[in-house]
Amino acid sequence: AIGDGIARGVEVARAAEAGHGGTARPAAILLLSDGAQTEGLLLPLEGAARAKSFKIPVYTIALGTPEGVVEFNRFGGTRIIPVPPDPATMRQIAAQTGGRFYEAESAGDLREAYEKMGSLVSKVERKQEITYAFVAGGLVLLLAAAATAVVTFPRLP
Repeated sequence: AIGDGIARGVEVARAAEAGHGGTARPAAILLLSDGAQTEGLLLPLEGAARAKSFKIPVYTIALGTPEGVVEFNRFGGTRIIPVPPDPATMRQIAAQTGGRFYEAESAGDLREAYEKMGSLVSKVERKQEITYAFVAGGLVLLLAAAATAVVTFPRLP
């Protein structure tokens, strides 16, 4: 399902771009997964190839530990399924698309990965006051004009 998920992300990004007349921010996909392909039509690297063809970077976070398991309770019985992450695949997806790869074995690691990615995938608009630059420029021109007037037209006898 990873390859299919990336392909769907590409479709959504392209639709958003088309909806804004091509003026939307550059798209990026964030993939948070254990990296293991369990179902779906497209393989992970096929989805990555699709993202690359549209110049959409995929930032990946391999979630989990090598000892990770999921427990299912069905019909009164517990079934334990190992779910170790596949960082090699996640790393390949990021490298192939121009994104970055992160590993998160804990909530703290995940928080740290999000913090690192924040500046890469988001845009923060800042307003900066530049009035002082115009005031300083005007003051310099005023002083230059005054100096020129004193030199050119002296009033003292």
